[in-house]
Amino acid sequence: MANEAFLHEDLRWAIEQLRRDGVRFRLNSGYRSIAEQTRLYNLWRSGSPSQRYPVAVPGTSTHNYGLAFDASAIPPTTQTQLVRAAQRLGLVWAGPKDPVHFQMVTQSDWSNFLRNLGL
Repeated sequence: MANEAFLHEDLRWAIEQLRRDGVRFRLNSGYRSIAEQTRLYNLWRSGSPSQRYPVAVPGTSTHNYGLAFDASAIPPTTQTQLVRAAQRLGLVWAGPKDPVHFQMVTQSDWSNFLRNLGL
């Protein structure tokens, strides 16, 4: 179970709203420390079957700032309903290459933010 405590308050609100709306899902990942992001990134880069979805370079992930979570619908066949419900709440879905990833900002805005930080 992912720790929700370090997520941005708007994401915590969205998660609670999804639950109130009866959307069934498992929160796989929320806030990630740089150490955890590094561990997952290294697994992904090594081709580990335990890391199916892409992982951002440590320090550049919205997870590192509490602005994203990964969630899987229960049952998995209802992932489309989870995506639609999350989008209605204003969340941004990462798309089919990372179907469990939801965040508060568009990828373009996030990339601009990182560029302005020099990352």
